[in-house]
Amino acid sequence: RKLAQEAYDDWEPDAVLIEKKASGQSLLQDLRMAGVPVLAYSPDRDKEARAHAASALLEDGRIFYPKRKWAEDLISICAAFPAHPNDDIVDTCTQAWLRLRKGWFLGHTEDPDEDDYQEPQRITLYG
Repeated sequence: RKLAQEAYDDWEPDAVLIEKKASGQSLLQDLRMAGVPVLAYSPDRDKEARAHAASALLEDGRIFYPKRKWAEDLISICAAFPAHPNDDIVDTCTQAWLRLRKGWFLGHTEDPDEDDYQEPQRITLYG
């Protein structure tokens, strides 16, 4: 809890994703009480399936990273997945990228175009 609070204080993110399993549940409660904007994350697939889903964003050029050694190291770790022993960092990246996509903060070329959106028509159910 202390490390999570310190990381939040240092980086001040808009939201903190925490996996809603085992120790994550108590961490969610503790951080909420401390005023940290946490979002519970319940994975619906295994790590490999989530990484595969997020890989389309990378392949499509939707994820940008700074030209820094640490970023290039991170990309190398992600590219080596699942053979790399540190799969937790890949899972962390995957969770963030999928959160951006599901929250419509980030798009993919196969997503529906906003210009093609049609307002749903109201219907009456009983005559």
